[in-house]
Amino acid sequence: MKSKEKDTLQKLREITGAGVMEVRRAFQEANGDFDKALAKINQVRGLVDWLQIDILDSTLIPNSTFREFGACREIVKDFKLEAHLMVNDPAKYVQPLAKAGFKRLIAQVEGTMIREFITAARLHEGIEVGVAIDAPTEL
Repeated sequence: MKSKEKDTLQKLREITGAGVMEVRRAFQEANGDFDKALAKINQVRGLVDWLQIDILDSTLIPNSTFREFGACREIVKDFKLEAHLMVNDPAKYVQPLAKAGFKRLIAQVEGTMIREFITAARLHEGIEVGVAIDAPTEL
C-alpha cells in the first residue's frame, strides 16, 4: 500500500470512526476518491444493523475478495456481520469468520462442500447458517 493511500485511509477512519475493512472497501469502490469513499461509509452508518460481506475465491465466480477477516472485528462495533460465501469449499472459511465475529454465514448451494459447511458452521454457538441458491440451479 502506498504511503499516500495509507494516509488517506487513516484520515477516513479518523473522520468516520469506521473500521479498517469498511474504509478500504469504500475507498476501493470510490476509485480512490476521498470524498466518495467518505460518502459511502456514512450512507449506512446508524441505519442498518447488518453488514454483508461477499467472499469470493475464484472457484465459483471469477473474482477474489479481501480475506483479512481479523480486520472485520473493528466493524463489529457498528454492525452485525454476515458473510455470503460464493466459494466451492465454504467449510474452510467457517472458523476464521466465526473468530472474526461474523454472526451469519450463507454459502452458495452450488458449492461442492455444502454439507460440510453446514456441519462446521453449526458447531459454532451463535452462528446463523443459511444457503443461497442461484435461480438456474436445479435442486
